[in-house]
Amino acid sequence: MNIQQKVTDFLNSNANEIPTQFFNACIERETEKASLNTTLEYAYVDGYGGEGEGEEYWRVYEFTNVETKESCLVKFDGSYYSYNGADFDRWFFVEPREVVVTQFFEIE
Repeated sequence: MNIQQKVTDFLNSNANEIPTQFFNACIERETEKASLNTTLEYAYVDGYGGEGEGEEYWRVYEFTNVETKESCLVKFDGSYYSYNGADFDRWFFVEPREVVVTQFFEIE
């Protein structure tokens, strides 16, 4: 079983409860790595959103198969509203890609 199937089985094993917990939690990658069971570990990679950040809200975690060292990234996506807090919508696999952005600055 590959890592994506293993993670899918884990995240779908308890309705929406497990993905919602990942969406609402924030585990610092440098200081904490948690074990889900004897063969799967996860670590917080990145996130965005919350108070003062607008409606966009998401978290990315790396899941690693301890036995094979195979890993994948999962994004837990949702939204944030000041009157209601964070609402989880869905999760999906992602890959990092470098993006070049052009910005325009006033000439002094």
